Amino acid sequence: MRDNLIDPGFFSGDDSWGGAASDRAQNEAIRELNAELSLARRRLNSELKHIRGTLEQRIDRISASFDAFVELSDVREQLALFTPYARVRYRVLGLLDGADHELPAPAGASEPDYWLAPCARGLQALLDGDAAGAQRHFFEGAELDPLRAGVFALLASAVKAPESAPALAEWILPGVLPELPEELAAHQLAVLRLAVEGRLGDAATERALLVCAERLRADGAAEAAAEQVFLGADRGLKAPALPKGVEPEGPIRDVLTAALRLSAIRTRLEGAGAEAAPPDPSGEEASAVPADLAEADRVLRLLVAEGGRPEVPLLRRSAQLRAVVESGGSADSDAPVATWKDVVGPGGEKVLEICSAPEPSRACAAFTRRLLAAELRAAAERCAQQALAPLPDRAAVRNAGASVGIGAQGADQASLAEGERRAAEMHGHSGGSRTLPVTIAAGGAICALGALLSGEGALWIFAVGALVVAGLLFLTENRKDEEARVAAEHAGARFRTRINEAVSHWQAYLAQAEESRSRAAGDIDAIRRLLAAD
Repeated sequence: MRDNLIDPGFFSGDDSWGGAASDRAQNEAIRELNAELSLARRRLNSELKHIRGTLEQRIDRISASFDAFVELSDVREQLALFTPYARVRYRVLGLLDGADHELPAPAGASEPDYWLAPCARGLQALLDGDAAGAQRHFFEGAELDPLRAGVFALLASAVKAPESAPALAEWILPGVLPELPEELAAHQLAVLRLAVEGRLGDAATERALLVCAERLRADGAAEAAAEQVFLGADRGLKAPALPKGVEPEGPIRDVLTAALRLSAIRTRLEGAGAEAAPPDPSGEEASAVPADLAEADRVLRLLVAEGGRPEVPLLRRSAQLRAVVESGGSADSDAPVATWKDVVGPGGEKVLEICSAPEPSRACAAFTRRLLAAELRAAAERCAQQALAPLPDRAAVRNAGASVGIGAQGADQASLAEGERRAAEMHGHSGGSRTLPVTIAAGGAICALGALLSGEGALWIFAVGALVVAGLLFLTENRKDEEARVAAEHAGARFRTRINEAVSHWQAYLAQAEESRSRAAGDIDAIRRLLAAD
């Protein structure tokens, strides 16, 4: 009695059969209600636990968000002491966002001892077309902070005044990028990409070539870089599959693969990527940044957002707390904040990434050719040697357990005939047997001889019957012989047809390979000219 219900006996309660059945039905209904109640209780407990956990998480997030908001208010009060610095940043960000007029400082406000203040005037001068004035203001900023002012001048001119960038880069870039370090910072990578793409002029490109070559030599990675360029060109390449059942006597697929690789590397070195157009300041989308300048613009804004030296820790903490408040308390209040000089990776690896870009611009392709000319030439010659190797003119086709030699002129007739014979033997079946009809006919002849000698009529009946049966069996065996002959002929014909199809496919494959070899010869000549011209 686990459910505390008493099953009625025959003589308990209502002693009629109907009364006992009614009591049992009520007990079953009560048990079902108890089971449903237990299930509902378990489900309710589970939901309460989930709600309790969710509420606790929400309370923790609200608490973290509130604490961050309170601390953020204190930080902002401290930042209020540096309002002149914030005013300079607001002015610069307005210019970067496409403001078409100068944002003057309030009357009576003193300019802070802040490198960005003269650089802001330099950016305004660039936008006004005053290159000499811009250089003067950037020089003033460099006296306060050479690195930050130099990076700002290079990135801002490339993004907002590309026609002035080369002149500025001639005297700024050597100080910003004296060498390519083992670990590259975000601003160094942004400046390097601008120089590679020709955004900073020819002198900057030469500077980038010098520092990249020194880095690759220091790392001993020049040959690896050339191989990386080849691997980048190999993406998606696949030589056509050999015809089914054909086994060539030489590595013909390697020839085709090498020819495809040579064609791809030629395209890669010529630079088929679309050239980015400089921004048009008079257009409706003057504030839009071209895709190839997006990274430079991002690093530039991080540099501006860093703030002046006394407010840097406050601004960093403000960004962390603001992330917590905006995420509803889910963000980590101590999460690192992105800066303009974050380490992005080893310098040599970043050079490899630039050189092996999947769709390089013409400027990037020219940079790659000049940087890795000797290594690319050696790798291309090795590839050309493989692509121009003699093609195998013979192959073997395996079918029905036989191997037939084939060539450009067709199949070897001797091996074809032997294979056809074996196919006929394998697929044809044995003909009919004459033993039984001959035996029966012999028995009929004996019966006929006995009938002649004895004069018994019954023996004639046996003799005639045996001869009729023997004749029918003989006809049946003849039909089997004909079926076996036809099956063997069909098997041989199928074998010959398949071999002829394989010969046709092999000849087409050879023609395709020969065409690829011809293209490879033109590709290697073009690659030699490209590398020699640079």
